[in-house]
Amino acid sequence: MSDTEVKALKKEIKKYVNKADERLLRLMYTMLETDSQKDWWTTLPKKVKNNIDIATSQVMKGQVISQSEFLKQNKKWLKK
Repeated sequence: MSDTEVKALKKEIKKYVNKADERLLRLMYTMLETDSQKDWWTTLPKKVKNNIDIATSQVMKGQVISQSEFLKQNKKWLKK
């Protein structure tokens, strides 16, 4: 997108903002606020990322069990 196109787009967006009701303004604000936040993945510790990568790899290889099977296998640890 050229600089001219970006400027035109900003101008059009400003028109919408100026006409927006509170609901739309809150929606736009939330969207923009969320977009400006850091990517959550980059905030995770290396160990957590590694564990997620291992789990993802296991899933991709079909190394999974159902929740009911998990509960059966771990019944003694899940007692209240």
